[in-house]
Amino acid sequence: MLNFCIQINLQVGKGSHNFGSKIESSKKDDSQISFSEYAKKEIEHTDQNHGFSTAKNYSTALRSFLKFRKGKDVKLSQINSRLIEDYEKWLKVNHICLNTISCYMRSLRAIYNKAVSEGLTEQKDPFKKVFTGKETTRKRAIDKSKIRKLQTVDLRPGSVIQLVRDIFMFSFYACGMPFVDIAFLKKEQIKDGFLTYSRHKTNQKICIKLEPCMKTIIDRYQSKDSDYVFPIITNEDKEKSYWQYRSRLCYYNKVLKKLGNITGIDDCLTSYVPRHTWASVAFDSNVDMSVISKGLGHTTMKTTQTYIKSINNKKLYDANQKLLNDVIGNSPL
Repeated sequence: MLNFCIQINLQVGKGSHNFGSKIESSKKDDSQISFSEYAKKEIEHTDQNHGFSTAKNYSTALRSFLKFRKGKDVKLSQINSRLIEDYEKWLKVNHICLNTISCYMRSLRAIYNKAVSEGLTEQKDPFKKVFTGKETTRKRAIDKSKIRKLQTVDLRPGSVIQLVRDIFMFSFYACGMPFVDIAFLKKEQIKDGFLTYSRHKTNQKICIKLEPCMKTIIDRYQSKDSDYVFPIITNEDKEKSYWQYRSRLCYYNKVLKKLGNITGIDDCLTSYVPRHTWASVAFDSNVDMSVISKGLGHTTMKTTQTYIKSINNKKLYDANQKLLNDVIGNSPL
């Protein structure tokens, strides 16, 4: 069983503002409202509504922005394109990767847009020219032989590393089920030979037939003392269970690196790998893109295509070779 004693405290600005109304706009000139003042109250509001991950992203982005400002606050009315572009340049000079820059910018943009929607500042589209996309990352999928190696490696029964391997394999078996959804999976979600869950990230409902390999892993961790399928989450409180999940995820990825060393797998094993691997294997097996998208719980085909882009081009090479052979045979050009 994963046994942690890690406690994480949510560090966000606290305030007494009620978000059922605007920020004392009748008492305070809107142009004088500071960005961090509004942001901290939005963080608190998001946290209170159990958007713990989003609140954490907002808080991290705000700290970064204030560090760029050397601790000096800025008014909502002063947020403009030039300021945000200067912030992006500062991030790049400090060697912050593009995906992290995008995460910061999207978080700050979300806060800014909420202030605009409340009529607290004028929409100036200050984030229009900065990077808010997603940079292609290195390949995360591993090949079939490495999946088989992980599946058959001899590990001590009841050990943490066996649990980590089993969760990794379960994720692959269950169409790339994300770690967060495995962690919060409850027994009541498994019924009549099917596993049903809604993705935490997109709220997309996914129904998967329970295969024998999946049932074997589930049976190994059956416990009458918990409503959860796996011994990852032990707390029913929403906020505490979220931070418990975060600490487990960190430890899970740490143990996966050890598992990679034990099995001689050079690829960096992370919680993302079984998900990308399932997409890769499905694609190579000629599974329709729409089916892959549904299995992954993506809301758009575009998201699925970013997974497929990371897959090697052998399928393309083979297809082109077959096409050319059909047209010109083996004759040299």
